[in-house]
Amino acid sequence: MESSFRHGRLAPYRRPRHVRSTIGDYTSPEPLAALVRAALFLALSSLPAAAEMTLTSPDLSAEAPVPAAHVFDGFGCAGPNLSPALEWSGAPEGTNSDILTVYAPDAPTGSGFWPWSLFNLPAGTTALPQGVGTAADLPEGAGRARNDYSQNACGGTRPPEGDDPHRYVFTIWAMPQESLPVDETASGAGVGFFAHTGALDSASLTATYGRPASALAGLPAAKRKAAPGGYGLCRKSFEGQAYLILPSL
Repeated sequence: MESSFRHGRLAPYRRPRHVRSTIGDYTSPEPLAALVRAALFLALSSLPAAAEMTLTSPDLSAEAPVPAAHVFDGFGCAGPNLSPALEWSGAPEGTNSDILTVYAPDAPTGSGFWPWSLFNLPAGTTALPQGVGTAADLPEGAGRARNDYSQNACGGTRPPEGDDPHRYVFTIWAMPQESLPVDETASGAGVGFFAHTGALDSASLTATYGRPASALAGLPAAKRKAAPGGYGLCRKSFEGQAYLILPSL
């Protein structure tokens, strides 16, 4: 209607004024809508943030050289080959198992290198002690994939001599299933497929390790021949501290 009846006569119609909300510059004929939006925003902003997965190690530092204790035993090296201690937290709701992978993307294979992979770590597992990678005392139900050294164990660092330091990426993956459809004949890449395609969340820690060119390379031939053989030069990156310094000749 454009008019209304008032005091016995038609009164001109007056459009109701817009009521300006006190929230920002929002103008609405119904400020209730703005109040609802504000209340919803405040309620959502007060919710606790979802826990973020984290992976740490007392033996490793992010983007730092891997200690000599974790050097591989074989292929020209004779390190202790101990797996590092690992700790993680923040697995999301719905996690029923974990996968651990170690991947070396800089290995000169065209597809990287998988030194260590564990699968079916039971839900609630939050740590692995040092040295468990070559032992049988993993959490019950956990499996060890076959690494690229052709072992069902942890394989330590062993990049080619003279390369720039290689990266070793340790990743824990939260999985929705209790077990993967694989056994210990699975490769690290095979376990990695399930991790990359099905994980609810993950966390990573990257460390580096390099092997300088042989310390004997510049010595006279007579001295080189006199040196006992059998081991490669395995040094801690950037520290110049040799673990074993007698390269095979």
